[in-house]
Amino acid sequence: MTTLTSNQQTLLHQFKAKNKDILKPDTDDEYILRWLRAREWDLTKSEKMLRDSLAWRQRFETDEIMKWDPPEAVKKFSAGGYFGVNKQGIPIWYELLGRIDVRAVDVYTDILATVEANYPETLHCCYVINAPAIFPLLYSLVKPFLAPETRSKMRILGSNWKATLLKDINADQIPEHWGGTAKDADGNIYCESQICLGGPIPESYYLKNIQDNFDLTQFTTITINRGSSTYLDFKAEHPKSVLRWNFWTDNNDICFGIYRQTDAGKKSQNVQDMIQVVEPSRVNSHLVPEFGWIICDEPGIYIIHFDNTYSWVTAKKLSYLIEIAAPDNLKDLKVESTNF
Repeated sequence: MTTLTSNQQTLLHQFKAKNKDILKPDTDDEYILRWLRAREWDLTKSEKMLRDSLAWRQRFETDEIMKWDPPEAVKKFSAGGYFGVNKQGIPIWYELLGRIDVRAVDVYTDILATVEANYPETLHCCYVINAPAIFPLLYSLVKPFLAPETRSKMRILGSNWKATLLKDINADQIPEHWGGTAKDADGNIYCESQICLGGPIPESYYLKNIQDNFDLTQFTTITINRGSSTYLDFKAEHPKSVLRWNFWTDNNDICFGIYRQTDAGKKSQNVQDMIQVVEPSRVNSHLVPEFGWIICDEPGIYIIHFDNTYSWVTAKKLSYLIEIAAPDNLKDLKVESTNF
């Protein structure tokens, strides 16, 4: 049992009394404390979080989750899995961020938000190893969903990451690929019998009727006529701002590119005179939503170009959600190495 101050004991008793209508008789204090800590001991916010979560559980019948059979695409391409325990007997989950299909990032952030809202204070520690250059951007996208307590448990490891892991986890509880000695019976160093490596999702799994599977209320829908194009401008006020996009088309592809104006004083400027930020290319946004982001290294006007000039027959119906935001403050990350 966690040692509590006298004030925390009082808040715990008050919370139990206020929520006795929803707490089961056998609910232990450790479970209740998770909700209080997640909202920094604010009784009103903690109660709302708990009641919202119980409503969520009822709505989605999560108590029956073990009866659910995940779709084949989830089984085959959801990168990660449980393997081993640390020296305290806590189960270890491997999240292979580098092998997540980029089109699944929106889904990933939704899952993360759901976990934070309904399973607070279940994280012991999170080690990030081999963090790629894009990691600060990924973190800025998921940071709003993380409670302060969760962010404080993240460790960005440097070149000595293997030694750090072995301080907390015995070698036989870590797959050989990640610095341990464990292998599958067939010698697989990733222990793929328990950890899915994920990877790009084949087109055979793509949704065919995208509009039936997404909430379009936040999206703008336009038609780009045959032989024409559309320019959308977004202003980055600060360097290192994040420009993020999500779009799809009905039935056919579209050419997509991004530029930065070189003369902000001009009301219009030819694309040829702008700085190319994302090379134009035709994307199959009629098969799967196109999602992505860039870091705007310099402030200025960024132009997103949807080009249909190559199509002399077909107009394209386009639905898009595009956002630009100032960079997040990453100072709360405990960074042991900045070589990412």
